[in-house]
Amino acid sequence: MDELVIKAANGRFHVDERQRPDSLLIDEIILQELVAFLERYFERGGSGRLLDAGAGSRPYLPVYKEFFASVVSIDIPGSPHGIAGLDVAGTLHRLPFGDGAFDCILCTEVFEHLHDPFLAMKECSRVLKHGGRMFMSTPFFNPLHEIPHDYYRFTPFAIRHIAACSGLRVVAIGQKGGEGAFALMYVTYLWLRLWLKLSERLGNASPFLGSLLSRLTIVLPQRLYLGLWKRRDGQGDAVVCDEVSVGKFSPITLGYTAVLEKNVAPVVAEME
Repeated sequence: MDELVIKAANGRFHVDERQRPDSLLIDEIILQELVAFLERYFERGGSGRLLDAGAGSRPYLPVYKEFFASVVSIDIPGSPHGIAGLDVAGTLHRLPFGDGAFDCILCTEVFEHLHDPFLAMKECSRVLKHGGRMFMSTPFFNPLHEIPHDYYRFTPFAIRHIAACSGLRVVAIGQKGGEGAFALMYVTYLWLRLWLKLSERLGNASPFLGSLLSRLTIVLPQRLYLGLWKRRDGQGDAVVCDEVSVGKFSPITLGYTAVLEKNVAPVVAEME
């Protein structure tokens, strides 16, 4: 598989729509929020150390390697993603690193696959330095995937609670689109399923993804939505996540991105 994230001639990163055209919208939002996170909290050519937790094929390596002196990637040996380039095989439930070993942790689309997210978050907190930060993303409205290891969907308040129980403070949470993004991806999902069923019945072996029809009906609508999303509130490509506030969240979204921070001061978790 080629790189999911590529760098354009203007120096900006974007998602290669040929890799996963049906999830272009989600991948691009995660990418741009990650770029905003790195540019806000770290410097290019920095001396810190990053852990790519649940890295798979390390799709964001071209982005974060510019900000850290060293990076370490980890994923489980049985990961369905291409893991040939991993540095360490292991699990987030028991990270094989010392306390405070990292300045930053990246964990995208992983926590829904962990049977004990509280334990995994505590491990992330343990290996993170005081003052260190973690960027994570997780789906909300999303079809089942990587079955049977698809266990949870998290609200912003669940993310805040799990983080607090692990001694982490939520700095910011952002949404992966609102009702429009959900409607677009739902229609895309149904359209793809319909196309596959028609192809099976007609015995049509020609690939749909990558064809002109797929670009017009799948890629183009997502690109149009992304153009509007990047300009929301007059902001550009690097969009800072919204603060944790009930009034700022749409009731329907494809998922969330979150920035967590490990502070010396204790974090109090919400009690039932």
